[in-house]
Amino acid sequence: MPKIRHIWKLLDPEIRKKNVWALRLVARESLWWVLRPDFERPVFIVGCSRSGTTVTYEAIVIAAELRSFGYEIPQFWDRMSGPNSNGWESESAGADAVRDGFRRRALQYFYARLGPGRVLDKTCINVMRIPFLNALFPDALFVYIHRDGRDNISSMMDGWRHDRHFDLEQFLGPSPEPVAINNGEFQEWSFFLPPGWRDYNHTSLEEVCAYQWSTAN
Repeated sequence: MPKIRHIWKLLDPEIRKKNVWALRLVARESLWWVLRPDFERPVFIVGCSRSGTTVTYEAIVIAAELRSFGYEIPQFWDRMSGPNSNGWESESAGADAVRDGFRRRALQYFYARLGPGRVLDKTCINVMRIPFLNALFPDALFVYIHRDGRDNISSMMDGWRHDRHFDLEQFLGPSPEPVAINNGEFQEWSFFLPPGWRDYNHTSLEEVCAYQWSTAN
């Protein structure tokens, strides 16, 4: 039962809109249980951050038969297997991380937000989750983007410095380990959290981005 002092929030049109949308998603996820629609093999665009996955996505998504979110969904995949469930090991996931119900959860999520059809997902962290996704969807198609390391690493360094837009704590919560990359210039990771990230918490930004690139590829 909501507290009386919070009742006023029900009058806020934005809050009401969000609540209606949330209820609609729950209803559509329940509808999936009834209809169990077939999903054609999904397409996953994968590659290191700043490698060219976005421009590739924009070229492919115009295909009429594809259904796509129009944005990345790392939080969804991280809820299945990510730092908050694997002891902050990383954002990578192997086939052994798949649990009963994960495929159903993904199909419900897709159906509630996109409807029936072939799903196209471009989420950069999935470059470290290919065995995981392949176990969920054995018929999936992967489009892998590789960019020259020198250009890719330089672009990632620019991204790290770009208004902290790609900082991870806004999605993952506070890091369990102190981070002081580039002599303390960066106190949290950006883009994605690779395996072994703790070993790079006190190194230069060049080393961090090079390690991210090599891990992703």
